[in-house]
Amino acid sequence: RQVCLSMWFGMGVPLGAPVPALARQGEPEPEMFGCRAADLRVRTRSVWWYFFRDHVAQIVSMECTRPAFGPDSAVWNATPLDSADQLAAPNFFQNDPRSPIEHQVGACDKLAGVQYCNGDPCLIVAEERGHSCDEVCREQALLCIEAFATGGVCPKDGSSRRPCAERSRDTDPVCRCGLPPAARRCGLLPHARARCGDPCRVLVSPLDFATGRPTGYRDCDAYCRTANLTCLAQQTVVSHSCKVSGTSSCSTALPELHTAAPMANPSAVAVRVDSGLFGALWGTHAKGGRSNVSKDLDAMVQDAQTHHVCVCEGAAVM
Repeated sequence: RQVCLSMWFGMGVPLGAPVPALARQGEPEPEMFGCRAADLRVRTRSVWWYFFRDHVAQIVSMECTRPAFGPDSAVWNATPLDSADQLAAPNFFQNDPRSPIEHQVGACDKLAGVQYCNGDPCLIVAEERGHSCDEVCREQALLCIEAFATGGVCPKDGSSRRPCAERSRDTDPVCRCGLPPAARRCGLLPHARARCGDPCRVLVSPLDFATGRPTGYRDCDAYCRTANLTCLAQQTVVSHSCKVSGTSSCSTALPELHTAAPMANPSAVAVRVDSGLFGALWGTHAKGGRSNVSKDLDAMVQDAQTHHVCVCEGAAVM
């Protein structure tokens, strides 16, 4: 029991608050227990045991110094700009508040990779022998963040780097690609229900799904300023999608954001959407596990109307 508790993402969560979860790869259910290899402590000790031939038994004890996710984790204070340094992108639900910004918009999905390292489409062994990582990333309008000298295999901690402009001769280049700085900094924009094909085009959630409280942004000017960005446009969208039906001034009031009613019991809600409008998965603190889905998605979005996209500085021209 103690081992499981040490790996539970709910460590540090106040009683009654929702428990965050990560994506469980290959499974439809969220993951609420787990430990990074770097945080796992395994100890073995030998004891005398009469019934064994050599009279020695091995007792193995395990402990997780901090869970992989949740308030006590290393990633909890990270942002979408650096969270991939702590956990590989596929572990996050696409629109989780801490999901790497490239993962949120699928920026690396079209890179020509022989192999995705750790399942991360931005960290690849590229099928481009003789090319540099600068060239590999540029093909998809991305920048080379890191290039590795690992002989065409996925890097490990401590793997040597090479200049992004250096061409590989006899092996496939191993590259980490990322968005340009102007687009990446929009990863600091909070409360994104979805990013509409661009990090800086945000369908803003009226409610904080961790607390159920209204996010309270008066208009898109106020929203963009949270990341020290200038608002370029405010777009009306069809229902809860990213389909634009009109454009208005950045100072036009957004009543659905600052007058939204708080959820009656946010900790009782658990919604699973792998790549749709809601990326974060939340369970309930009660009984130490995830609750059954107590509201379906349609009911949830009916409670939390959002009909505008804020287009902030850094957005690509459309």
